Amino acid sequence: MVALAQTSVDFQVQLIAAVVDSGTLRECQTAGLQKEHFSQWPDCWEFVERHNRQFGRPPTRQTLENRFPKLSFPRGQTGDLQYLIQEIRGQWLYDQMSDLMEKTVQLMVSPDHTVPDALHYMQTEAQQIQFRFGSKDSDLDLLRAGQMHMLDQAIRRRAAQLNPELRGIQTGFKEFDRSGIDSEELVVVLARTTHGKSWALLYMAAQALMQGKKIVYFPLEMSEAQVGFRLHVILQAIMQTSCPEKLKGIQPFLNRSLTDGTGYDFPSYKRFLELLETEVEVSFIVSKPGAKLTTSMVQAKIQEHQPDVVFIDYLTLMGSTSRNDLDSWQEIKILTNSLKGIAQTQRVPVFTAAQASRQAVNRKGPPELDDIAYGDAIGQDADRVISIKQLSRRITNFMIIKNRHADSRMYGYLEHDWNRGRIKEIDDARAMDVLDEDKIRDDLISDRGI
Repeated sequence: MVALAQTSVDFQVQLIAAVVDSGTLRECQTAGLQKEHFSQWPDCWEFVERHNRQFGRPPTRQTLENRFPKLSFPRGQTGDLQYLIQEIRGQWLYDQMSDLMEKTVQLMVSPDHTVPDALHYMQTEAQQIQFRFGSKDSDLDLLRAGQMHMLDQAIRRRAAQLNPELRGIQTGFKEFDRSGIDSEELVVVLARTTHGKSWALLYMAAQALMQGKKIVYFPLEMSEAQVGFRLHVILQAIMQTSCPEKLKGIQPFLNRSLTDGTGYDFPSYKRFLELLETEVEVSFIVSKPGAKLTTSMVQAKIQEHQPDVVFIDYLTLMGSTSRNDLDSWQEIKILTNSLKGIAQTQRVPVFTAAQASRQAVNRKGPPELDDIAYGDAIGQDADRVISIKQLSRRITNFMIIKNRHADSRMYGYLEHDWNRGRIKEIDDARAMDVLDEDKIRDDLISDRGI
């Protein structure tokens, strides 16, 4: 351990010398090096950063040696800067994980904690360390060098408007699909139970799949078969509109028929699955965890499968730290913050859902964030939140209650036939007509006592 510490100190001094000699902090900033990485010389590195901000360059060797008399720079040529950066980051990670293991062992033997508590603590803290290890600061002068970056972004977004194939992840919701969902985003669907959260997530997943995006889907309530049947009727409905000629000779099937195992033509369904294999070039991976899903498991599956998009159905069924000193809203805050961190570090958008409380039943429209005790946590971390409320058998009212990239408080309606997988956005007039039709039907059923 002494040898490791000595090596760490040597690398820190060598890196400071290399930065001073190169006259720039750019590579260190790109790698995300900060004061905490310099365990033996934190004040020295802080001085280097402050000098660079003030004068536009690091201080000289002489300036540093005068300010820090105990600092002894190596004479002659310094080591390779990238190699030194890698060594310092590696040593920092080793030190952080060593401390974590020691604290975890202490919790395990403590009479105030259980072994599961200790393991949950280790899992959560290890994930935070990994986020910090993988994160890199990005400083951009928007009025000077950053102008090229901003022009590039403007050109890319303009091109996306002219060519839909260049847009981000498509969801089927027009307001989101103007530019698409970018990587690093956390998207949340909010609804009461039985109001279509899972259908909404699968609908958006199917849209992304047909766009050629690889999906990892975590169902925390439904079985793999239930997810598959719903996905298949949604894809069938999409293809009936986009490429009906490819479904020639294939008899339509319903979700209820697939679930019940009767009332559909099995050979046709088999041909449909074979068609999907040839028409859809990417994978839709259903990952059913054997235990309560944690953010560490999500990150592990992302690293294993390398998806373009991740869906979690749904947020409040996930597991967090399970520490006794945390309330539910704190656990949700940890979950949403960790999921946002995963989206940022892995550059993969994450879609999930949250369940509104009973008080949302009294609202005429979709739920608000304050209809859930942990709404503030979701509101802070999510980039986009869409709230839905099913008004009748075929009509759902939705509202975009947060959109970090455009206007919020946007209302709309979906017309749907869950059994056939048909879901589409409609205008207000059509929504009112269908609502009236559904009410007449419901009144007739009620009068007949069915």
